[in-house]
Amino acid sequence: EGKVELKDESMKLSTPWLRYNTLSKLGWYGAGGKIIDKETELTSNRGSYDPTNHQLFFQGNVKLITPDYVIQTDTLQYNTQEKKANFMSFTQINTDEDLILFEGGYYFTEEKNGFFHTKFAYSSPGKTLIADSAWVNQKAKYGITKGHVWSIDSAEMFQIWGNQGFYRDDIGLSMVYPNAKGIQTKSKDTLFIAADTLENSRRPISGKQQTRALNRVKIMQKQTRISANRMIYTSEDSTFRLRENPVIWDSSSRLSGDSVNLVIKNGKMREGELFPNAFIALQEDSMHFSQIQCENSDRTCISQNPK
Repeated sequence: EGKVELKDESMKLSTPWLRYNTLSKLGWYGAGGKIIDKETELTSNRGSYDPTNHQLFFQGNVKLITPDYVIQTDTLQYNTQEKKANFMSFTQINTDEDLILFEGGYYFTEEKNGFFHTKFAYSSPGKTLIADSAWVNQKAKYGITKGHVWSIDSAEMFQIWGNQGFYRDDIGLSMVYPNAKGIQTKSKDTLFIAADTLENSRRPISGKQQTRALNRVKIMQKQTRISANRMIYTSEDSTFRLRENPVIWDSSSRLSGDSVNLVIKNGKMREGELFPNAFIALQEDSMHFSQIQCENSDRTCISQNPK
């Protein structure tokens, strides 16, 4: 008792009192303790140490500090040889820019990868990802999520839901599949989108955004409805590129073609291209329609502004 220190190789334990078995070399404390192992520092209310199996077990206000991240939890088991942390309660991991929350799992502190389950959430500047479980590799800056996946891009005000997900933080890519649904609220007219797979990416330097929808694509904005099998939207030119049986409906017209490009600005269609086989139907009044059909053309152009 009284400013006890236990040293073993590179590790040092400091605590007000310590019980130590000289035969088994098991030690435990219950009045608060601090363990320093090279550049790693761990504090807790209670703890035990098994040097034979390289196992540390901690409870109560557990805090693990390394040069790259800080882990806070209530119950933690740590293997000093494998550098592996096992979590048994609500846990928070902070780096300089990222935040990870979960209720159970494991994490390799040197390799910076692990599996997390139960109420998982990951946040980085401009990005948030929520799921039932996740495998995360922080060195490679990517992860895989499963169950009730929700991805949020706050810069583009774009959200995606689905059953599974994948993200790469280095290229700003998030993908949700299958049965994905998305919503963008950047303009006053909300954009809704559904497909088997939705991808959202943002270039790290330019900040330009690209959204891809694959298989059974449905898009809705105000009175406009769009269907296709593949869609690519780029914020750089505000263009929707629709491929494989695209069809566009609104209150008074129907447009279709083998391929369709639509320029959307301020939530409204400004111009478009239909090729090579195009069809346009316009409702003139309650009794009359105008139709235009073109086969094997380079482009059939439409515009909301004749100028």
